[in-house]
Amino acid sequence: MLAGLKGYVTNIPGAIAPASEILAHYHGLWHIEQSFRISKTDRAARPLFVRTRDAIEAHLTIVFAALAIARTLQ
Repeated sequence: MLAGLKGYVTNIPGAIAPASEILAHYHGLWHIEQSFRISKTDRAARPLFVRTRDAIEAHLTIVFAALAIARTLQ
């Protein structure tokens, strides 16, 4: 009876974001997933082992900036 139906759970109240908006954001998720696939395969990135909070934040900033630039150029 429920074949083909999907349910979505969120912690955002319906008064803030209606169901249609939640679904629109969910359907746009493939853009983010594609970006991460690109960053893992095309960039041939190796793992970087960092321990301090400053190093982790710096690394994430550089990675996301590079990803944003790559997506803009595409």
